[in-house]
Parts: sequence; C-alpha cells; structure tokens
Amino acid sequence: QPADVDLAVADQLAQRRERQQRDHDGQLVGVDDPDRVGGRNPQLLPDGRQGDVGDGAVKHRQSDAERHGQNGPQAAGHRHVRRPGGQGADFGEAAGRLRGEPRGAPAGGGQESGDFQGRISEYDRRENTMSLHCEHIVKTYSGKDVLREVTLDIQPGKIYGLIGRNGAGKTTLLSILTAQNPVTRGSVTLDGEPVWENRRSLEKLCFSRELNATAESGLSSMKAKEYLRIAATYYDGWDKALEERLVKLFNLNLKKKFAKMNKGMLSMVTIVVALCSKAPYTFLDEPVAGLDVVAREQFYKLLLEEYASSGRTFVVSTHIIEEAADVLEEVIILHEGRVLIEADTQAFVDSAVHVSGKIEEVDAATAGLEVHQPETVGRSKGVTVFLKPGQRVDGSRDVSVQPVSLQRAFVALCGEEAAR
Repeated sequence: QPADVDLAVADQLAQRRERQQRDHDGQLVGVDDPDRVGGRNPQLLPDGRQGDVGDGAVKHRQSDAERHGQNGPQAAGHRHVRRPGGQGADFGEAAGRLRGEPRGAPAGGGQESGDFQGRISEYDRRENTMSLHCEHIVKTYSGKDVLREVTLDIQPGKIYGLIGRNGAGKTTLLSILTAQNPVTRGSVTLDGEPVWENRRSLEKLCFSRELNATAESGLSSMKAKEYLRIAATYYDGWDKALEERLVKLFNLNLKKKFAKMNKGMLSMVTIVVALCSKAPYTFLDEPVAGLDVVAREQFYKLLLEEYASSGRTFVVSTHIIEEAADVLEEVIILHEGRVLIEADTQAFVDSAVHVSGKIEEVDAATAGLEVHQPETVGRSKGVTVFLKPGQRVDGSRDVSVQPVSLQRAFVALCGEEAAR
C-alpha cells in the first residue's frame, strides 16, 4: 500500500464527520471536495463515497422474471446462488424483494437510518443498472505485458469470481478496474464514463486488497481502529453497525497495530472494509488468505447476506476455488495476462466432463472434441473434455463419463496446453 497519504488530515476529516453525525441525529453528511486529501483519489483506501445502492438490480431481475412468468429467486437471467457445501441460499428478504414486497432492513444486522433510506433518489436506483466495462486493456511493466488485450463487461448485481495462477495478472487487473493503477493502453468505463480521475465513478468503487504491513509500506505502526476510521471517512455509505458486528464476530482487537497482526487478522480487516463500504462495485483480492476454515465459511455467508440485501456487485479473487465455487455466479479465468473464460459458473462447469477408460476407447469417444490434461496409466487413460453446444461424448464406447468441479476444470485449462 502506498504510504503518502496525509493521515493527520484524514484524521481531521474523520473527527469532522463524527461531529457532523452528532449534529444531524446520526445522519452521515458528505465532505466537500476542497477538504479531501490532496484533492485526489486517496491511495491508502480508494475514494468510494457511496450510500445505499437502491433496488435497481432487483427491479431489473424482477422484470426479467415477469417476462418469463416467474417470481422466485431463480427467475430467468439469475442463476441460483448456492451456499458453501452445495445448499441453496435462502435469501429471505431478497427473495421477497424479487416478488415486489417492501424493502426492510438489510440482512446481517447492518442498520441504516430511516431518513437516509427514505432519500433514495432515482440516481441511486440507477446505480445497480450500471455496468463496468474494460476494453483492450494492456498493462506493461519493464517492457513485459502483464495484461494483454483484456476486455470484460462486469454486469451489476452479480458475484464474480476471478481465478488464475500466480502471476496471471489478477491483482493488476483489479487495481486498473478501480482506478488505482493506470493502463498502458485501453479504457475502463462505468456507465459510459471513464473511471480514471473521475469522482462520479470512483464513488461507486471499492478495492479491498491484501494489507502489506511491512515497515516500507507505512502501515506497520497503524492500528486497525485508525484504518477503519479513515475508511468510514472515505465511504459515505459506511455501515457502522455492520462494522461493530463484524469486529465482534471476528474477535478483532482494534487497538492492535498491523505489524502485530497475523495474516488472517489482516484479511479480516480488509473484509470489514469491503462489506461496510457499501460501494456498488466492490472488489476483494484474496479476502480469505490466512483465514481458518471457520472464518472462511463465515465470510462467504456474510458475502451472500450483503449481496442478497443490497444487490451490490462483488468481484472476488481467490486461489481457494472449491470453497468459493458455490457462491460465484460468474467466473473469469485469467491466464498469462489474457481472459481465457468469462462465463456463467454453472454453465462452464456443466460443459466439462472427465472421460476415462482404455486408451483406444477414450480416444475414439473424444475424437473431434476439445481435450485437456490427458493422463495415462498403463493401458488406461483419462482426459477432461470441454463440450461446445451440440457436442457430446460418443456413448457407444466403453468409457466412464463423470462431471468435474470448477477447480478441476480450471486445472485442466491452465495446468497445461490443450491437446487437440
């Protein structure tokens, strides 16, 4: 993390915000532009000033459901999100909102003031219909292209998974999408407007990345409570009640300096920032790094709660694919700086099968198909096959055809070059 933010000024802004909050019966009011740190996008935390994102995405899905005569959370155009372990997510209030019922308090204990909720404007309602688009992104470091012609369309109201091997360019891509890193070539727009040095766009973006608490980063001496107070200053929609809930849930010691925290604790801080920011587009880079299995399960449940109550868009980068697979609606696979796959998660997994049997039978059954990761043991062979629409494995052959997981499909694609 860059260390050139004037923390004294940020602290003054935080104190001013607290005074304003007391003066207005708990209602957060904005900070004028001239008072912002250096008049630019703060680099310690992204400048994402945003309140409640409204019901735009829910209304969009509802209209899609009406066209197909459906009224449940599995309406056309919305893939059923599964909780970790394969259990269907019970969205509760969110499902009611899909049926047009009145909106209540957000799930997960985060409370918004009635006045703030009552002031949702038409502009707020539009925010969940805005798409984030990047086109022909190229990023070069020291003459080497880290990202190569990346084009993506991040639609509102979905949970995306960004997966790839180490060095694939995931963190670089996320930093470019959130205007924390300039492109070498290409463009990034939100609702048709560039995100770079554009306050209207930056207000809607949050990039919660791994914290580097080394002495060189300037964060080693900072306490968690100071970091969260600064975050609350930058994000107008900051959910204080949710912050208190998460701090208690994760048993975070806010008086502890980052240098004294382990990797799991630092990840918990980034999760708090991401969820409490209420930014319509929220990006999390390796949010579960260092967390034990219980904390990871808690994170994914919290993510689904927040998604169901707000309709926010989340992009989650992770190496722990199997745990995240049941939460991700869309998957983006980045390989050697290029987008290899951008698809509905379930549709992508369903397109892949594992075929095994005797070598000659497997070869005949998969002739003309896209075959990856062949493995031969004696006279037996196993391959992963990706089927295009209308294709199928030859059922007349003596082979076993089994479904594969998202992780196995990813390994088959990125573990080695395809064999045709």
